[in-house]
Amino acid sequence: MTAVRCLTLGLLTTLSLTGCAQFQLSEWVPETEYNPLVYSRETFREDPYESEQLTIQRFMNAMELQQLDAVRLTSTPRFKQYALRHPDSYNDLELLKIPTGEVEVLEIDQVSDEQKRVKVAIGENKQKLTFVIGFDADQNEWLVDDMFMKQKKDGVIAVRSVSDQMQLLVTVREFMESAQQGDRETLLTQTSVEFRDLLADIPEQSFEKMRMKIAGDKPMKSLQPQAQMDETKAIVKIHRLSGQIMMTLVTEEKTWKVDDVAIESREDQYHIPSLRRTAAVMKTALDFVKAYQAQDKQALETVSETRFFKYVLKDADLTSFPLPLQEMLDQDYRIKASGNIATIVIPVGNDVVTIDLDQGDSFDVEERTTVRNYKVTEVTHFDAANQQQRQLSSVFTSQATLKAFITALESRNLDILGRLSTPEFNKLVWNRLDKDSVMTVPIEGIGNGETKLIWSNYQGGLTEFRIMQGEYVVTYQIRDWNGEQLVDDILVSLPNRPQSLKNTLALTIPLHQFSTGVAADDLVQVQRSVSGDFNRLVWKHLSAMPPIAKNTMAYYRQQLAKVQIRGKEAELQLGNQHRGAVVKLIQEHEQWVIEDIILQSPETQLQTAELKQMMRMQVAGGTLYDQTLPQRQPLFVDQSHDQTGGIQNSGIQQIGYETLAQPVRQPASSPYYQTPPTELPLDQLPKLQVPTPKPSSQSSDSQTITAPSEAIPAFGKLPHQRSKRISPMAPIWKQ
Repeated sequence: MTAVRCLTLGLLTTLSLTGCAQFQLSEWVPETEYNPLVYSRETFREDPYESEQLTIQRFMNAMELQQLDAVRLTSTPRFKQYALRHPDSYNDLELLKIPTGEVEVLEIDQVSDEQKRVKVAIGENKQKLTFVIGFDADQNEWLVDDMFMKQKKDGVIAVRSVSDQMQLLVTVREFMESAQQGDRETLLTQTSVEFRDLLADIPEQSFEKMRMKIAGDKPMKSLQPQAQMDETKAIVKIHRLSGQIMMTLVTEEKTWKVDDVAIESREDQYHIPSLRRTAAVMKTALDFVKAYQAQDKQALETVSETRFFKYVLKDADLTSFPLPLQEMLDQDYRIKASGNIATIVIPVGNDVVTIDLDQGDSFDVEERTTVRNYKVTEVTHFDAANQQQRQLSSVFTSQATLKAFITALESRNLDILGRLSTPEFNKLVWNRLDKDSVMTVPIEGIGNGETKLIWSNYQGGLTEFRIMQGEYVVTYQIRDWNGEQLVDDILVSLPNRPQSLKNTLALTIPLHQFSTGVAADDLVQVQRSVSGDFNRLVWKHLSAMPPIAKNTMAYYRQQLAKVQIRGKEAELQLGNQHRGAVVKLIQEHEQWVIEDIILQSPETQLQTAELKQMMRMQVAGGTLYDQTLPQRQPLFVDQSHDQTGGIQNSGIQQIGYETLAQPVRQPASSPYYQTPPTELPLDQLPKLQVPTPKPSSQSSDSQTITAPSEAIPAFGKLPHQRSKRISPMAPIWKQ
């Protein structure tokens, strides 16, 4: 038996070296008693295991030769096609660590006339394997068709087919060689159908970059892949100097196909966690750009996230924001993917286009299943020349928001203004108005008429539009608020005003509410517009509108002259050198409210009186309703003192003790502050009467003081720098 084995081994070596693998072994090996090559199905032997043992032993001898041609001579055509088709297949056989040595047949299972399963023990360790041998009619001999080995991985024992493992390794080897040779067509044929469809649409330059990452820095022959597999899926890991590559393969039509590739690089830190995901991102992005360029809204809907298409693209004018399609196709890509979120960064010259995608669930109508596809959620273009970062959502949605807001502002549609404004704009302005007050509140610096866009600026979540609106130029600021484009402020250029119209309105609306509330005898509205201290001292004690509030309306319904804000305090200067007031406001609960109104006399020597102090003293003295005549004006001294300084009325009377049966109402004035004082009838501008010092004759008569006119001092000066303020608590000669 040993002599036969040696003879067969020598002949196989000779055949291997001479390259005569295509000839039948029976033509080269002399017949002997134990020659398995003369065995056929018609041959009857006393030893039922002898022919099977020789068939398997011949295969093992060929393995020991370390020559692929010799192994092929002892294998069936199927095994050669699946496991041995590559010139370097023997290197993969070595990776499987198939044992060699003397073969001992343990058991034979006759599957069919052409196939047997033979369980054997090999070598000194008696390692058990199961061979499948098949009868080759052309060769008229039994050849090895497959073998099964037990494998143990992480404590799990599995039996694997050598032909399947070899086919897997050969597929990986062929895929890597196609990548190294730059053969794109062959490379695609070695991938699964779904993976192939994704890779086919990738631009050449981007495909080349991925191919070079796959090819690596070493030929496939020197690599030693490590495989884990089950019946339909396998993972193969290959270590190399530049990093490692991991392939996922699946079975299609009984052959292994590459379904995904992950690349880790130690050189440039540019990893591809999933080439399949990368290809899916690129395909969706390219389909989006092509559909966008063609203005194909139907195609855009299929590759866009639902909300993004519905609220941004559906009704947008795509020509107003062109994307550089051809430049994008020719450029390199950088993909960043994490979880279901992916971003593709495309340099276009000095600019950068960023496409954000989300891998959400969508329902496939034809397949009646739920699939996960990438959909575009945003596109951002960084304009290096203008240093602007423009987003499609900002461009299209903000344009629509701007048009709707301007229309609503012209018609004073409070409902639409509130829906198109940010929560802060609503809190400071629109929520403090109703459908009646919004029609009368003055909004300065915005004209009516034709609008024309002068300039636009996009900075991520902030979009600015400079508009020629009538005779004014204003800037609308629109912010991204939880995915919605909402107006946050309007910038106007008026002297002595904050540039922010939002801040100006937040200050003037309390005064507007106070003024209209007084005119309408609405104590509730007045109380909402003043501070807690003003309410505590005055307004909560009243059951009707006091005459002094109506008689002083001419002072605080003047044109707005100046606005100053100092932290949580602010002042409004109203009127001019002839008549006016200073309205002091403070912030309470993040809202501006009136703390006091300082009336300024139109007389030649500027004198002032604090409305809150006067009303407080009248409340305390019980005389609030004594001023019943419309022509009676507030005095700049406290009338509770006599000429000698003594208190005439020291008792505190109950409010409303001397209430008129029918209080005299004053006609409501126009709520607009723009009416110049010079255009108001003189009878609507009551004079401030100031008691004069008693002359030497001790006369008790009083007269009106007339002095040269004096301009209103600069608003905002420190107390000691302002004009002298007359205290209503002391006689005039003590001032």
